[in-house]
Amino acid sequence: MALAFSLYMKRVTAGMPDVPLPKGHVLLIGPTGVGKTLLSELLVEKAELPKASTSTTDKSGPGYVGESLASVFVTLATQVKEEAPFGVVFIDEIDKVVGTEYELFGKKMQDQLIGWLGGTFVQPEQHPAKQDAQRLHTRNLLFITAGAFEGQNQNGLAKIIARRLGLSASSIAGFGREGARSIKNERLLHAVTPTDLIAYGLMPELVRRLPHIGILDSLTVPDKVTILKEKENSVIKQYQNLFALEGYTLALDEPVYELIAKQSPPDIGASGLETACQQLFQEIIFNTT
Repeated sequence: MALAFSLYMKRVTAGMPDVPLPKGHVLLIGPTGVGKTLLSELLVEKAELPKASTSTTDKSGPGYVGESLASVFVTLATQVKEEAPFGVVFIDEIDKVVGTEYELFGKKMQDQLIGWLGGTFVQPEQHPAKQDAQRLHTRNLLFITAGAFEGQNQNGLAKIIARRLGLSASSIAGFGREGARSIKNERLLHAVTPTDLIAYGLMPELVRRLPHIGILDSLTVPDKVTILKEKENSVIKQYQNLFALEGYTLALDEPVYELIAKQSPPDIGASGLETACQQLFQEIIFNTT
């Protein structure tokens, strides 16, 4: 991610040089709630670039009724004046374009993404800021895509990698047990190759346009404690604000942070901290109000 963004910023700084510079789009792979979106947002904010984000979930294929994936350019068009602007487009849950009951939608969305990542004109839909929005060319945009790639049954990316490496479920410690499976899957994900992504269902032309692949592991207990204590708008700070409205000061002993981190559901990452805090504080809140 650091390399891809650094290369892109050199391109931004150079503007439109006579000598072509490399640009590689990004694919982030990791479970829910580990910071794929946040990582992208922090980099874009630091670089002060135009940005727009969307998800493939609930999007229709091009030419079908409903909001299409191309609606992301409406947001971008309000921030730029150039025909081929520099900026970042974040597309989450890219793994959802395969293996759905709407196979045609998925294929059409992949075809659409291939065009955008390769460089093409897009026509943003009408929006309040501009009655007839200018068309945009995507050649100078950096696309960051993300997904969990968990799949169903034997089609999860980790299992595809395991089969390629000749590892059977019985030969992998914990592979079939819920408690240890996520850790083992993450180790396997670090061995991902373009071939594995194609086996999962991404089209070869799309995989070729995503040369920078980053793997994000699940959050550890120390990671979650850090989020609780240091995040600017952490769930603990939110509860402190809530108690302050009732005239109370909420202060936590050090071991409580670790207790919350351990009690948070592991499958939803940082979002699980909210669930753990709700369970911890609900009775206290009920009595104070």
